Formats: sequence, structure tokens, C-alpha cells
Amino acid sequence: MDTNVEVNFGDYLKARRVEKGLSIDMVWKQTRVTPTYLEALESGNWLKLPAKIFVQSYLRAYAKCVGLQPEDVLRRFAQAAAGFYDAHENLSKLAEEMRQKQYPHSSLTRLIDRIGTMLRPRPATPTSNLAIN
Repeated sequence: MDTNVEVNFGDYLKARRVEKGLSIDMVWKQTRVTPTYLEALESGNWLKLPAKIFVQSYLRAYAKCVGLQPEDVLRRFAQAAAGFYDAHENLSKLAEEMRQKQYPHSSLTRLIDRIGTMLRPRPATPTSNLAIN
């Protein structure tokens, strides 16, 4: 399975969840990771997830919930998402370098800012109508 980790990471998570007979809602209730983030993890949609450090925390909770080894899940995640997070970090560094060189209005800086904004993790939206047990 490791030869194709990027394609199979989400399927790996989902298969284990389904094998344990857990729904997304059940995992959400046990981990407090929002269903939107759980679905993004299982589909490999990194754009819908927050910063990497938060995702790693979510994956630890998810792994424990479905009976996987957290360190194994984190290793697989690192392999699967490395390209995305490396590109995000590189774009952020490039944008900062451009700003420091006093090119605040160049077309390239605006383009990099827009791409960075699209890649920037979005915070979870509060759900005030959900009852917490």
C-alpha cells in the first residue's frame, strides 16, 4: 500500500472507519473533529483543512478512534500531503521575500498573494446550534 500512499491515504482512513462500523458523525462525536474536516481527510482534500499542525492533531484523534496507530497514520499523512504543504510553505516564503524587496504592487506579488490565500487553511466555522454533551 505504501507505494501509492498519496492516492490511497484517504481510502485507508475511510476503510478502517467503515470496518469499525463508525459513521462520520460517530467519529465527530468521539474526536470533536468537525465532519467537514473528517470528510476532507478521507478524500485527501488538503485545501479544506487548517494548518498542518492542527491536521496532525486531528489525525491522532482519528487514529485512536478507529483503532489505528497514530504514528503510522502521521507517517502516511506526511508522505501523502508533503507536496501540498511544501508548496504552501514555499509560496508563503516567496511572497514574503517579494514584500521585503519592496515590490508590494507587482503583478507577481498579487498573484502569489492570491494563490497563498487559496491555499491558506480556513478556520473552522463555529456551530452555535450544536448541543455539546
